[in-house]
Amino acid sequence: MEKPAKRINRNRVFFHIRSSFDYRQFFALDELVRDAIKTLYFERKDDPRIDDHIQLTKSAVRRRVNKEIENYNRYKTYLRFYWSPDKEDILVGCAYPLPTDDEAELENKRILGNAFLLERILTKLDPCKFEILCKRILSELGCQFVGKTRATADGGIDFFGTLNFHEIDGNPLLEKFSLVPNAKVHLIGQAKRYSHANIIGPQHIREFLGSGLLLKFSQGWDLRKELDIENLPSKYLAPSDPIVWLFFSTSFATFGAKRLANQLGMYLQDGEDLARWIAFNPLSACGQDEDELDHGLLTWLSS
Repeated sequence: MEKPAKRINRNRVFFHIRSSFDYRQFFALDELVRDAIKTLYFERKDDPRIDDHIQLTKSAVRRRVNKEIENYNRYKTYLRFYWSPDKEDILVGCAYPLPTDDEAELENKRILGNAFLLERILTKLDPCKFEILCKRILSELGCQFVGKTRATADGGIDFFGTLNFHEIDGNPLLEKFSLVPNAKVHLIGQAKRYSHANIIGPQHIREFLGSGLLLKFSQGWDLRKELDIENLPSKYLAPSDPIVWLFFSTSFATFGAKRLANQLGMYLQDGEDLARWIAFNPLSACGQDEDELDHGLLTWLSS
């Protein structure tokens, strides 16, 4: 008896292509779709039915690619690939070093290529190390008191930090925030170390906001009691102090999730954003080698 036809989730196929794409090269769309379907639904085995699924899925994937390029052109979010101007159905990675004599452009492409390698590295980090990474980024951005919460029963909050008002100018975390003079700004965040298969959607943003509001109205902001944070200063959080909610993740955030976070005034950084920041800042001197980047990341986290 013939097995029933497999149901192919086209979004899942697109995000598999997106996560496995080497952005320093170019590929034919047919081959990308074939590899994704074969990996996700046929246990990497050859099957004559794959060809039928490719034809049914390819147009949907093309629309998703076009939507991604359109979103970049409208919102300048994150360009990952574009269609070749010379050959139809060829996707070119945005870190592909096109012929140029501009050394600065080539250097930018090199570091951008490392950012894409770092995306995969981040998804393999131990969740506790990822929380340490988030804490380290806050320190790099100028937070004075930075910490992470206990591993369990943390009230939905994973890391935190504080900034003083006079040190806010130019800080990317707080560009959209209106501050009270002399206030202490509190950064409270959640760290989601997910694989590429777990996409961050609007529901994750709503869940984190709910956790934050629940914490805000419980125990009169007694974070010492709620989170069991070691070495928490007394009067850490006053009711009048402004708060910036941070959501850091190793996986992709959908455009809907980013739009909702922006509407709520939440600072969302997904795997693309974090990998790019790390590649262009602490690991900018690393060569284009995944092992070197992995070692450099662990060294930076432990320094």
